[in-house]
Amino acid sequence: MLPAELFLAALSLFLTGATLYLFFLAAVYFLRRPSDPHAAYAPGRRFAIIVPAYNEAENITATLRNLKGIDYPPHQYDVVVVADNCTDSTVSVARAEEVRCLERKDSSRRGKGHALAFAFRILMKEKYDCFVVVDADSTVDGNFLRVLNGRALAGQKVIQACVRTANPDASALTYLFAVGSCIENRLFYESKTRLGLPVHLRGNGMCFAREILRKQPWNAFSVVEDVEYGVKLIRRGVPVHFALETEVRARQPETFGQAHAQRIRWASGNAKISRSYALTLLKEGMMKGNCALLDAGISFFFLSKPLLLLLSLLLTAGALLYGFSGFPRGSLYAGWSLALLAAQGVYLSLGIFLEGLDRRRLFYLLSSPFLLLWFFLISLLGLAGYRRDLWLRTKRI
Repeated sequence: MLPAELFLAALSLFLTGATLYLFFLAAVYFLRRPSDPHAAYAPGRRFAIIVPAYNEAENITATLRNLKGIDYPPHQYDVVVVADNCTDSTVSVARAEEVRCLERKDSSRRGKGHALAFAFRILMKEKYDCFVVVDADSTVDGNFLRVLNGRALAGQKVIQACVRTANPDASALTYLFAVGSCIENRLFYESKTRLGLPVHLRGNGMCFAREILRKQPWNAFSVVEDVEYGVKLIRRGVPVHFALETEVRARQPETFGQAHAQRIRWASGNAKISRSYALTLLKEGMMKGNCALLDAGISFFFLSKPLLLLLSLLLTAGALLYGFSGFPRGSLYAGWSLALLAAQGVYLSLGIFLEGLDRRRLFYLLSSPFLLLWFFLISLLGLAGYRRDLWLRTKRI
């Protein structure tokens, strides 16, 4: 077998496995009913809602007012802003809203991971049962704490709320972000939850029981600190549960200029974490016969849907070129690759269907090929590790 054919065969098998895995999870979402999302429990847990903030004076007021209006007894939760190396008026804005504000000054250790470690060290000394993280530009559902309380009382120690795009119709870019989040929430994380498998943490809308932070203190400081800490929990046998029934809505960047640095940082960080943990989790899962570890390892290979689509396009181009060159089995690889590419298109269409489509969004879809080219570039830069250790604040307005 020629080296070119070996490459085509290996890539075809990988993408076939990825496609079957994704469609299996999608089928679980559509065909398998969710378990009872937990009966309504009386408020029993006391929460600290931690809001990490770096120069968020322009955005944080709406977030704090939303959090103070949650449908939960006010004496059973506190909103705590962590002003991390702020040089604007974030501290005074937070205190004007009559919420607690912790100030942190350490320019040598910047970033959300360090801010959370700082907050947890202080708040763990106080009488809170659970600790929730909400980003400074987000809003939550009114039932947010009631859902987390019910799940906590049902025995869940780590919970990830559903994270959605707050401004899906602001631009074609934010609509594409919304479709991606919808796919991740419903066809990926919710399906895993229905199968009893853990999910990855997403940074926003995370909830930790006190005993978890006592046994596994926060020590994740990469640019994807959420995924890093979640993997450590899964390896210790602590499942991360997904709560589709309550949402955190975060504004997404509306232009390429606003989104570029953020997405490269995330893609690079996820690529680094994937290289560090994917094979390790697979090996541990096989040695221990642990499906949760196995699935967590497999998931790392399929985190980037644009990258899978890019690989499908490359496979199709290579297979067609191989076939036109007159090599044996060229038509087989060409047909195989076209089928995989079509399947990727169907999968993306499921997300569009679930997120919803109207005249404006249909117009946005017309520009999606250009947006996908940008996503492909981001995926490749992420694999190359470009700017993976550079932390910059993302401008959204």
